[in-house]
Amino acid sequence: MGKLDGFFRQAPGGFNIDPWILFQPLRLREARLSSKIENTIASAREVAMQAHRPAERPEPLEVRNYLRAMNLAAQAPAPMSESRIRAMHEELLRDVPDAERKLPGRYRDRQVYIGDERLGFTRARFVPPPAAEVPGLMHDLVVYLREPPRGLSALLALGLSHYQFETIHPFADGNGRVGRLLITLGLCDHGLLEAPLIYPSAYIDANKQAYYDALLAVSERGDWAGWLRFFLETVRSQAVDTTQRMHRLLELRDDYRQRVSHRPLSARIDRVIDHLFASPVVTARSLHEAVGGARQTVHNYIDLLVEAGILLEITGRKKDQIYEASEILNLADQD
Repeated sequence: MGKLDGFFRQAPGGFNIDPWILFQPLRLREARLSSKIENTIASAREVAMQAHRPAERPEPLEVRNYLRAMNLAAQAPAPMSESRIRAMHEELLRDVPDAERKLPGRYRDRQVYIGDERLGFTRARFVPPPAAEVPGLMHDLVVYLREPPRGLSALLALGLSHYQFETIHPFADGNGRVGRLLITLGLCDHGLLEAPLIYPSAYIDANKQAYYDALLAVSERGDWAGWLRFFLETVRSQAVDTTQRMHRLLELRDDYRQRVSHRPLSARIDRVIDHLFASPVVTARSLHEAVGGARQTVHNYIDLLVEAGILLEITGRKKDQIYEASEILNLADQD
């Protein structure tokens, strides 16, 4: 984690780019994979297209909402609060089908269980607390998140808190996704990372059954050590993974700049390239709104980026064309 944080801290000066923009594909990847754990499947391309042409199915919207929830929550000040958690949940369910039944931004008002819906409560894998107890339990959890016991590592406190959040299961839907967001944000709130850079979903998705089993083993046998070993390995492996992917994104940005270096263009071309990492699917209009300048100049930039193989036109139309940065999308799509 220290190596990852140090690399991120030097990025603004060392690479002359806002790292929050450059590393957006990593957050898009996390949004995809966290949603995938809940069987909500969408590609990075589908999610990025939402800004220009809404998909006919709800999954890309739900993944985009996860990305928006992460970005908004990351900008909210620490420490953690119930209102911040509820705001994440509300954003997660914004405009999704049947959202009102899922009570966006509100704690559940009914008893739920985890397991096969066809088998009912008696054969459920786990039954969370009654709905009436959720507000008090969440209050206690937030107090613990804000002030872990003296002498306890903040990292271990986050591991314990994740188990407790998933056990409370405070919402009618979206508990897994909100719980994984709290891991990413908690590392920042406790000063362990400068920015939300550790994304647990790739490791959890690859070890999904072990994740569920480790949580259940705490409930059944009090196996806290087993769960914390899993949690710490999740954080460790994803710190290494993020560092490697950050290097690849920086290399790709340098490669893009090299591809257009033969043309005497203004410094705005760097802003255009950087914008692609935040929005890898663009139109001439969206690019003009982002970087400014003359409209014809933006069209010239697009022509150059197409010629350099950086952008690809994907509609086949003569008007209202849409372009994608395929290499950036591929990085966000890698599981």
